[in-house]
Amino acid sequence: MGGRTLLIFSVIFLLAGLAWLLFRPTAGPEMGEAASRQPPPAAVSIPSHPGSEPGTLAVPPTREIPVPEKMSAKSPPLPVDLSAADRDLDLFGTVVNESGEPIAGCELETFTVLPWQGRPADFEENPEPEPGPSTRSASDGTFSLRLERAQVVDLHATADGHARTIVPQCNAGEKVRVVLSEPASLLITVTDSDEEPIERAKIDLWLSYQQGSAWTNSGNEKGLTNSEGKHLFRNIHWGFGWIWVAHERHGQASQQVRIKKKESAEIRVILRGSRGLRGRVTDADTGKPITGASIESWGGSAGGTETDAEGKYEVRAGVSNFMWQLTARAEGYTSGSKAIPPRGDLDFALQRGDIVIGAVRDSSGNPLGDVRVWASGSGFEDHNQVTDSVSTLTGTDGGFSLEGLRSSIAHSVSISRTGFGKLGLRLDHSRAVDGVIDLGTIVLPAPRSIEGQAVSDGGAPLPRANVTISPVGQHDVEATSLLGIIGGSDFRMTDDLGRFRFPGLAPGGYILTLSVAGSPEVRMSVTLPADADLLDVELRALAGETLRVRVQDSSGAPVQGVWVSSFNIPGATHVSATTGADGTALLRGLPEREISVSISSQLEGLLQTPPQSVIPAGQEVLFVLEAAALIRGTVKGPDGAPVPGITLTASFQRKGLQPAYGFSGADGSFTISCPVGTIADISVSGSPMSMPGGRDSQEQAAWFQGGIRGIAAPAEGVEISLERLPLDRSVVVLVLDPDGNSVTGATVFATSASILQSNNPWVTGTDGRVRLENLAPTEVTISVSLVTSADAHRDTLPQASIKVIPEGQEVTVRFSRGVSMSGIVLDADGNPAGWCRIMAESRVGPVAFAGADEAGRFRIVVPERGAYRLQAQTFWENGSVKGTGAVSVTAPAEGVKIVIEAG
Repeated sequence: MGGRTLLIFSVIFLLAGLAWLLFRPTAGPEMGEAASRQPPPAAVSIPSHPGSEPGTLAVPPTREIPVPEKMSAKSPPLPVDLSAADRDLDLFGTVVNESGEPIAGCELETFTVLPWQGRPADFEENPEPEPGPSTRSASDGTFSLRLERAQVVDLHATADGHARTIVPQCNAGEKVRVVLSEPASLLITVTDSDEEPIERAKIDLWLSYQQGSAWTNSGNEKGLTNSEGKHLFRNIHWGFGWIWVAHERHGQASQQVRIKKKESAEIRVILRGSRGLRGRVTDADTGKPITGASIESWGGSAGGTETDAEGKYEVRAGVSNFMWQLTARAEGYTSGSKAIPPRGDLDFALQRGDIVIGAVRDSSGNPLGDVRVWASGSGFEDHNQVTDSVSTLTGTDGGFSLEGLRSSIAHSVSISRTGFGKLGLRLDHSRAVDGVIDLGTIVLPAPRSIEGQAVSDGGAPLPRANVTISPVGQHDVEATSLLGIIGGSDFRMTDDLGRFRFPGLAPGGYILTLSVAGSPEVRMSVTLPADADLLDVELRALAGETLRVRVQDSSGAPVQGVWVSSFNIPGATHVSATTGADGTALLRGLPEREISVSISSQLEGLLQTPPQSVIPAGQEVLFVLEAAALIRGTVKGPDGAPVPGITLTASFQRKGLQPAYGFSGADGSFTISCPVGTIADISVSGSPMSMPGGRDSQEQAAWFQGGIRGIAAPAEGVEISLERLPLDRSVVVLVLDPDGNSVTGATVFATSASILQSNNPWVTGTDGRVRLENLAPTEVTISVSLVTSADAHRDTLPQASIKVIPEGQEVTVRFSRGVSMSGIVLDADGNPAGWCRIMAESRVGPVAFAGADEAGRFRIVVPERGAYRLQAQTFWENGSVKGTGAVSVTAPAEGVKIVIEAG
């Protein structure tokens, strides 16, 4: 998957959340092949961090993982004496239902957790999670499994008449209580555009659900459709998430799902076919064909192949409602990924990459074979974020070679083998000689551990809290101790005693971060010596005031799964938690001053409510979610086919109401929650956003416009027909400084109908020009931003935005000379107030805007010398003003201080 796709995935998920589908209970027939349940890749074991939106977890491609044979049916084992369990080695506890009654004979399987951050990105070479010990619960629901010290596993629980459940990140020595809920089911019907059933379509189902105040995943449920195009997932957990459906000839589709407890839900998915796709892979410098280059596709619907002697290839690619890419790889070259176009060929020109060589030894100088070495990096190329990953194993002589690394982006190299401390280093591509970076001899140290306990401010253990470890410091050969590739960090969930253990570390400096739902994060720096372990680290939650937040609907019933967040917390952007079954969430460690508390609920049928201001003092805050009127319908294109992944905006004729939004699913259906009794005008203007990727797949190569007026909420069966406009226009932008010289590195934006066009932003080249492509044939607003520390540009002002209909022409944006004022923004306590908005006003009104950095520093440029009023504003996350400060200044000026006052 392309890096840019990963960047916008969370944004798309939030927009898609506005149209979560609720399915009516129906009787599901017994049909379809039995779901072949597979344990999830390690990524699904990542717990949601406090404050993150549920369901924003990126899901990697599905891979086959071996499953141990089921234990034969027999009488439950004898009860386990839990008091005799080994608190260092045993994973033990009780399996119960939601009423607390023990469940006998529950099958319990463990799978070793491989940290997502510690894995190379090329999944083919990544070791699979290993099945571990398994058992069955006794007649009283008790069980015990013997693990290795500091081992972390995912615990899978399966019992007749109950939903399959995964308890993630279980620790050796931990006591757990496994609660199984009543099962749900999901019947999926897959057809083509003519409503003919599609047999043997592959289905992957991912669901997230709430456990207490945290969110977890149900794992990857897999299945194949039968001759009627149907598949029934039985005994699945309630929750929300995604389904991916793929067929080699019929294409792919994805769709969000939401399943209630004990529900028998049904979904229809339409696959729109596939086409033959040809292309050629060549050397970017010589233009010569590359023979034997592999062509791969994310997800596997477009089959893999290799190029022939002329560099040519041919595959079948499916039409999809989400981003679908092909990747070309060749030895010694950097990989290339491109979105599958709606028509025509897809060629690749691959660049030669850097080669990294070295040798790994132990502390005695002996060569180490079978050491995993992998390099991974992220950066920008051609205005798009790209990721890069190559891995290998050392030979018997300890030597290794990593080929085809992009020299244009930064990389980290991680070196690890069981029984040694994990090491890493930052690559310096400027040190390459003829494209080769020689790291010399790398010595793996003896493994060390950091262990400790997370406790509350009163000293009580904090179970199932998140502890993240990140490396700092330097080592041999400019090596930094890396726990993984992505971000260089790893995490653990504490056990029931609040304990955490990080084994297999190299000596050096680390930062430990404690994240507890409803409390500010706590960070601690530690140094791990070479000759000893750190075994008694204590992470203590911050002391402060407590606030209970209760959320209910208009009938007084509690609402579960609402994200509650407080802002204006010193040292933290926010403190957040999720309401439980009783509709309440506790926020702790709060300051004794006014804060803002807001809630975020994507629940269909309920309206959002404004934030509340409060001074925490152990009290309770109540939020009441009013019932919404629903507008349901379908979005269709000019050919009458559904348009998936499109954002709809509902504007209301009643004054004072904010717009509401919807998002069309794979079948073009949408739902918008509106205030009761309102009249809405629904409009669409934009390019479909993919699910879960970007805007560059076959279905996204167009700009849609349309809408409908005067819809009274509630309403059913609303049909909105859209006009399709191809994204095939371009415009060249030339940026000049006040002296008429071209400006390199200026950032150019193009917006239309308040929706950002694809491939934003663009950056001007050495000639000051950049071509903006894939634009709609509608009016586009072009604006330019110049962020530079160069003295020649520090006092420049951009020309006003230009409106143009793209037709391949060139437009010029010229910066003018201005006068600057700089200074710092402080809060009422004299602390820097970061990320403020600064506005300069003259007698004629606002003339310039700027932003302060994280330290409150700012520079703002005004048109001419004279008197100005500088106003600074800080904002809550929902966009409302948190505080304002102002000062009168005569430009030019340096060292200006603006003090923010609350209110």
